[in-house]
Amino acid sequence: MEILIARPADFCGGVKRAIMLVEKKLGRNKNIYCLGSLIHNEFVVKSLEKKGLKTIQKLGRDKKAILAISAHGAKQSVVKEAQKRYLSVLDATCPNVKLSQQVCSFLRKEKYFVVIIGDKKHPEIQALSEYAGPDSIIIDGKERIKNCFFDNKKIGVVIQTTRSKHDLDEIVFGLSKHNFKELRVFNTICGDIQYRQRAASVVAQKSDSVIVIGGKNSANTKRLYQICKSFCKFTRAIESDNEFDKKWVTGKKKVGIVTGASTPAVHIKNLIEKIKSIEKGGIKTKYV
Repeated sequence: MEILIARPADFCGGVKRAIMLVEKKLGRNKNIYCLGSLIHNEFVVKSLEKKGLKTIQKLGRDKKAILAISAHGAKQSVVKEAQKRYLSVLDATCPNVKLSQQVCSFLRKEKYFVVIIGDKKHPEIQALSEYAGPDSIIIDGKERIKNCFFDNKKIGVVIQTTRSKHDLDEIVFGLSKHNFKELRVFNTICGDIQYRQRAASVVAQKSDSVIVIGGKNSANTKRLYQICKSFCKFTRAIESDNEFDKKWVTGKKKVGIVTGASTPAVHIKNLIEKIKSIEKGGIKTKYV
């Protein structure tokens, strides 16, 4: 058997940064809250909570506490309100998400009608919508474009950092059929995410079985699963190696491992060890 591991593996830069910022604060102050999950990985969040982090869904009032903004970002109005209520605010927003926020602010200032491609329930998109202002719309798929009115408008496009280039191309193509005044497109997909998606497609095409590891609430992990599934029908998604079933790899010649941007390295290591333990004979591991 050969195990093909899609690269990058382990945390992306934005996730590493968020964890590092919070852990540093936890070492000095145990009274730290996070608005929503810091990252979309239950195991990592629980590990931080054991160290003292408290996850909340709504702003409270605690002048002695520090509030951390998750890696997905938050609305401007929420951050401003938090600054009034808490001792200080620790902004752990991913730099790529922060860039998307700046692009939305720029487009709003320049009087563009902003089209935001993404999941309207995701915290990143909810924040971008506020940055973009009232002259904006959230579009999740190409079918919604048909019913939109863009005539004689300057259109600016941004996309959720964890979406695919295919989604961007498809929706921009749909927009191009409208009678707009100007169309300006910003590819705000995270570079790390694009590398993972490309690697996932390569690994899935070469594998008899693919295992995608990542948080159940992780948008980028869901995208990776969809990509792998489109090339390899025998694709399974798990949050950690604890969910692994040996039946998934028994008798397979090539097994692919694909990881979300918030998947700890230890989960990858443990999964590889479990696969090796059930297969007699030499097993090669290769990063793709």
